[in-house]
Amino acid sequence: MTIKLERLSAFNRGPVIDNRVFYNDDWIPKEEDYYPCNAGDITVYNHPEFEGGGTAIGLICKEVIEQIWPGRKFENAMEWASGPGYIGFLLLGTGVCNNITLADIYRPALRAVEKTIANLPDKYQGHADWYHIRGMADIPESRKYDLIVGSPPHWDMNDHPFVNEVLYNDRRSADPDWLIHQELFANVKKNLSPDGVLLLQEQAYA
Repeated sequence: MTIKLERLSAFNRGPVIDNRVFYNDDWIPKEEDYYPCNAGDITVYNHPEFEGGGTAIGLICKEVIEQIWPGRKFENAMEWASGPGYIGFLLLGTGVCNNITLADIYRPALRAVEKTIANLPDKYQGHADWYHIRGMADIPESRKYDLIVGSPPHWDMNDHPFVNEVLYNDRRSADPDWLIHQELFANVKKNLSPDGVLLLQEQAYA
């Protein structure tokens, strides 16, 4: 299966509100609009524009990982569709993994990731990096992960009334024709280590 990355890039847009375009890759958040979130002993810098539920889901994700793979310490983990990276930084900050990569299509959210990485405690310096991607195909094949997690957009906005009527064209929620998921599943194998696992959080009523 081949999913054209330029089609995925076209999904990275949103509405104009009060003549301001919020979903533009060139947008730089104001420093005072960031707010800190605790992720173990890491401070994650978040922003209302980037919050897609990761701060609520992160602890659940950690618990699920510990239940499914008790006692396992992952060497290299990735949070795909990371936004500001709360889930990934929580896994790093609580010792679930030794290294974390954050990857997202939305460049402004990765500016929050950069801010978090710049302020990591000394013991985590060199243990976190990020990729600005159009899809999983953009991750170099040389990068191997034994854990990939994600809380991606999980409604097909073409037919889901909640997205159509309430979250119209919100890139945090909608995956038109499930192309984002299709691209992931078509390309993720090249980046999984032989014992690697993939865990996604999805809506039960999607």
